[in-house]
Amino acid sequence: MAYYSGLVCIAPYMNVYYKRLHISEREIGILAALSPWVNASSGDMVPSVHFSRCTCSCKSVSPLNTLQVLLNAGAAWAAFADYTRWHKPLLILTSVLALMSRISTAFVSTFAMVCLVALLSETFTAPVSILSDIAIMSAAKTVCLWQSIQCL
Repeated sequence: MAYYSGLVCIAPYMNVYYKRLHISEREIGILAALSPWVNASSGDMVPSVHFSRCTCSCKSVSPLNTLQVLLNAGAAWAAFADYTRWHKPLLILTSVLALMSRISTAFVSTFAMVCLVALLSETFTAPVSILSDIAIMSAAKTVCLWQSIQCL
């Protein structure tokens, strides 16, 4: 929660920070587009990951498959968590990696490095909300949310 609170305070000023690094407007636009690109929600964009009864079967790894998984990082992380049943450790790991990658933004100055750090940051940030929802729903299976709604 503190991570997102800090991100809300910093995110509006990232474009100004990029401008101070002498990154062009076009490149700033590319950086701004990374978040929706990495967090694309269409399962059709990830043909190398097949969801079937909470398992993941990955085809052979190729650059195209890697790019397709990266296009939907949140779903790929969630599929991996379902496959390994490591929801909580992956939630902690991705949260820490997202925080570390956001902090490392302060130590890079070229567009290529900023782009790489932003891409990694979005890749690690994408599954945090999905894995948090999974943890909450797992905990709520035996709890009645309201009296008018049946137990889950």
